[in-house]
This record gives sequence, structure tokens and C-alpha cells, in this order.
Amino acid sequence: MVSHVAVIGLGVMGGALARNLARKGYHVVIYNRTHSKAENFLRHYGHEGKFTRASTLNDVLCKLPTTKIVFLMLSAGKAIDIVSDELVAEAHKRLEGDQLSIIDGGNSFYKDTMERCKRYDEKGVEFIGLGVSGGKEGALLGPSLMFGGSERGWEWTHEVLEKIAAKDFHGKPCVTRLGPNAAGHFVKMVHNGIEYAIMGMIAEIFNLLRATIGDRGLGISSDSLLEHPDLGGFLLELMRHVVRKRELGSGHPLVLDKIKDIAGHKGTGLWTCQSALELGCPIPSIQAAFEERAMSAQYAVRSVYSDAMKPSGLKTTVSAEGLMNRVYGALSLAIRQAFSQGLILIRVASKKYEWDIDVQQCTRVWEGGCIIRMPLLREFETRPKETLDKKTKGLIPAKEDPDEPPTADEITREVWWAFSPEFRKIAFDKKRHHQLQELIHTFVDAGIPCHVLSSTLNYVTQMCHERMETIPYIQAMRDGFGGHGFERIDLDGRYNLEWTIHAEE
Repeated sequence: MVSHVAVIGLGVMGGALARNLARKGYHVVIYNRTHSKAENFLRHYGHEGKFTRASTLNDVLCKLPTTKIVFLMLSAGKAIDIVSDELVAEAHKRLEGDQLSIIDGGNSFYKDTMERCKRYDEKGVEFIGLGVSGGKEGALLGPSLMFGGSERGWEWTHEVLEKIAAKDFHGKPCVTRLGPNAAGHFVKMVHNGIEYAIMGMIAEIFNLLRATIGDRGLGISSDSLLEHPDLGGFLLELMRHVVRKRELGSGHPLVLDKIKDIAGHKGTGLWTCQSALELGCPIPSIQAAFEERAMSAQYAVRSVYSDAMKPSGLKTTVSAEGLMNRVYGALSLAIRQAFSQGLILIRVASKKYEWDIDVQQCTRVWEGGCIIRMPLLREFETRPKETLDKKTKGLIPAKEDPDEPPTADEITREVWWAFSPEFRKIAFDKKRHHQLQELIHTFVDAGIPCHVLSSTLNYVTQMCHERMETIPYIQAMRDGFGGHGFERIDLDGRYNLEWTIHAEE
């Protein structure tokens, strides 16, 4: 039974996690490169449990018993390698036979985690990529944990992780082994991508509502969205407070009006988009949300556009009740589309890297503690009765080589049929699709941008057309200037044509 654990890095997340561990009865060895930070931590929180401050990384190991579990709560990048290398070197010097597990609880790039797992496995050390979601409050009270590592690493650490994790809808810990090496960090990366999309959607909705129904109606609107049976969740609960928070002093303006319109990002959104492009997996809602943040940094460009083309004024005539009805349907569909895009990306990567991730376990560990927790995650708990083979018979051509990896399209079909009927009933609902269309019209009439929601609508509309009528034009142009060739629907093989019409003809 584990009695001692170590936490290296006492920033916002590391400090909160150390306190969580201590509150659960563990003796926590803490270390921070800046010693004053560790001393300050002990002054403020030393009374919450058993803490011991280590002076060096070697001292960290010396203060742990035979089973050594070390959490690294550091920024992604070189710091992880430097600290891990030193821990492994010290362990090999003097701790023969001990069990050393290094848990990277930061937002490390999954390809870096894959390389680290391989490197340290050769030295007998369990390196674990642990996605941690929930922010400071989650780390302290119970986060959602996404474990990536070996079965042995899970065996050595699961007792601790299950004890500090949040609970799902059925009271089970929001942690499980999702797969080997970087599976956990990849799932956390995509979780953050979904988070980007949902935040972007909510922000666009409230921007429209404020422009049309005014500040006074924002509080009521936020309450109704939070309490709607198809919506709810942590981010809408947070928005309920955001739209009510006012400055002290004259006029009491909303704090929102004092916030600079530049949004930051810490890498996971970019990595999600890059990974999706590499894997040939479209995630337009997530991509648009990242692009929206990137556009926020282009203040000078926006200033030029604004001077040259002032946006048209507010022209919408829809009633407040009619607008909210559109919002309910549109947002419930759009959020589910963001989840579906992210989960399909996880499944595509799982096939490529042989992680064997169960997407329903991903959504289960998101039920508590994490930023994207919301009631709709219950919809993923039911497995459909129909089988993939039954539903896709004749739609996916047989492979000549049975060992050939599945395509992104095949995996997409597989994941869609793994979604429960309850989820698909809303994600594929024609009425909600129409409400999203109407809502986009409202944005356009009002001259208000909606990059994330409109990208989601375009994705759904495009996927509703079995034949993509734009692609033949593109293929013809590619063949015309580059001789790339094209396939026909009525004949086998690949074809080239002379497309240019010469003047003498």
C-alpha cells in the first residue's frame, strides 16, 4: 500500500494536486526549483496534511519508500526531460530494485510522451503521461485523469490516482488506463480542443444575446441555458457568473467590458489541429475555435478592416423567445458535433498508434472534475444494439489486403455507430439543424461574427450530402494544371484529360 508520493513543481496545478494528495492521507514530498516557493507553500497549506520539503531531486527519492511515485507538474517541454533524466540517473545510482513511476501531469505533446515512454522503459522506469483536467479547483477537489502508460505502471499507481480523482455519474473514479504510452496525453489534448470549440460557441451565443436582448436579459438567458435538459454543464454554469460580474464604482459596468480582446492558448489547441491534419480527420469546430483566438491577436489587421469596412448595423427582427428557441436547438446540436469530431479524432489516432482506446471510457472520465463535464455525457453510456457490420454493409468496400490499416472514413463510421441512439437523436436532428441555420441567419443579419458556429453548420450541412459536388470541380482543375488525374464513378482506373481550350480551336 502506497503511503508516500512526491510532487515536483508547485505552480497553480502542482500546489493544488499536492494538497489533494495530503487531504487523502498521503505523506507528500514536495520540491520546487525555487525553494522559497516550497517554503511559502508550507506556510499557507502545511496544516492540511503531512508534507516534507526536499532540497534536491535526489533528496526527493531518498524521502520516498521502495514504491516511488513522483508527479511532475511542470510546463511542457525541456523541463520534463531535464527533471526526468536526473531522477532516473539518481535512481540508478543508489536505488537498486525500487519501483520508480514518473507521472507527467502537464500538457505535454503526445509525441514527446511516446518518446519518453520508450526511453525510460529501457531503463526499467515507468513513465506515465497523465492528462489532468479541472483547473485549480479540480486538482484540489478531484480532477478528471486520463492515464496513458503500461499495465505495470497502472498497477503501481492506480490506487493513488483513483483516490484523488473526481467521481463519475455512478460514483466511480474519473480515471482509467486509456492505453499505452501517450494515449492519455492525446486524449487530454483533444479534450482541450473540444473545450476550445464549446467555449467559442458559448461566447458567440452570448455576444449575440447581449446585442439583441441587452445586459439585463443575459442573466436570465444564462440560467435557462444552464437548466435546459439538453445543455447544462460547468462552462454554462461559469457563464452564469461571468455575465453578472460587475466592476465596483461608478456605473458598475460588466467586467467583460474591461477585458482586453486577446485570447491566449498554451499549445494543446494548436497541437489538436495539427494532429487532425496529419491524420486526415476534419475537426472544423475545433479548428475554427483555434482560428478565432489567433484572429484576436491580429489587432492591427482588424483595425485596418474595421476602418475600411464598417460592419452593418443590427437588423434582426426575431423575438427574444424565438431567438432563445433557436439557441437551445442550435447549441445542443453544435456541442454534440464538437464532441463527435474530437472522439473521432481520438479513435483515428488510436488505430494509427495501436492504443486501443475505448471512446466511451474517455467520456466516462470526463463526467466529473473536468472543464467539459456536462449532463449530455450520459448519452455516451449506452452502447447501441445494432452492429457496425449491419449498418455499414455495402458502404465500405472490402480491402484486398486485410492487414491494411483502416481509413479515417471507416473509423468515423465505426465511431458514429458506437454512439448511443440518445446522442445521435440530437446530433442528427433535422429540427436542430434547421435551428442552427436560422441562428446563423440571425448572426449575419445582425452583422455579428460566428466563426465556430458557422463552421459547425457548414460541416453538418456538407456531411448531410452523400456526394460532395464541389470535389469534381477541384479534381478537374488539379488535373488541368498538374495532370494529377481523377477517378470516375462509372469506370475503374485513373484518367487524365486535356482540359484547356486553345484559342485556335
